[in-house]
Amino acid sequence: MIVRYTGEVLALKDMNKKVVKHKANDKARNLIQNERVVLSLLGEKPAFCCLNLRYAFETSASYALAFQFCCGGDLDYRLNSYRKKMRNEGVSKLKGLPEKEVQFYAAEMAVALNHLHGLGIIHRDMKPLNILLTKEGHCVLSDFGLATRVKKGKEEKKGRIGTPGFL
Repeated sequence: MIVRYTGEVLALKDMNKKVVKHKANDKARNLIQNERVVLSLLGEKPAFCCLNLRYAFETSASYALAFQFCCGGDLDYRLNSYRKKMRNEGVSKLKGLPEKEVQFYAAEMAVALNHLHGLGIIHRDMKPLNILLTKEGHCVLSDFGLATRVKKGKEEKKGRIGTPGFL
């Protein structure tokens, strides 16, 4: 975590260059570069519902990306906390969050996906761990390492990609 001169708290994603460069293939490096490109595009056309890159820099030892800080955790944490709370209160047959809360999150993710698609970006890794929550409870879509750009005139992407447990 870093703090800008304005007092704004930012989250810092720090990636060790040695680890990235010693991967058996270029997959890790490509994911980092791809994420940087997509985040830069989102920085030019920001939306409240997509993670905004504030800074990108490198040191002799690492690559770093600085983002807005979302102190509410992620949606997976929210779901698990709610389930635990309900179990502690004796509710045994709980399947998920309250319907109104789910509708709110779904609406904000629809706005995020609409914004991305308007920029020609496909996220490709939607899951609760990649949906961060602000202190006000708003959703922020994160992790653009697997995102891809759709070229004009070629509006179809084929194949599977994403986290294996969520496919």
